[in-house]
Amino acid sequence: VRPSLPVSAVSFHFGLNAPKTRCEEQRDRAQANIQEQYPSAGVFVPRCDAEGQYLPRQCHGSTGHCWCVDSSGQERAGTRTPPGATPVDCKKPGKRAVFQQRMDYRCVEI
Repeated sequence: VRPSLPVSAVSFHFGLNAPKTRCEEQRDRAQANIQEQYPSAGVFVPRCDAEGQYLPRQCHGSTGHCWCVDSSGQERAGTRTPPGATPVDCKKPGKRAVFQQRMDYRCVEI
């Protein structure tokens, strides 16, 4: 027989009281807006992984457009695709990353 723990100890142990990540907060706000609004066609709901971080590819459920995001959930330039198009590989650097690398290179040369 295992000793029983109070509910608060179990919740803490399994992370139920852990603070929400930015992705989880945005997702929960969007889902609450969907429940309050009709129609909810314009509401984008971010997708988060098991650790609460943004999934690299985000898609708008209503429009079907998909795009890559960085770790803070910001869209990476040049990655948005329309419905039915071949999705961009979100593991490859986007235009923003290439531009930044070029800027860094120029700064070193000056």
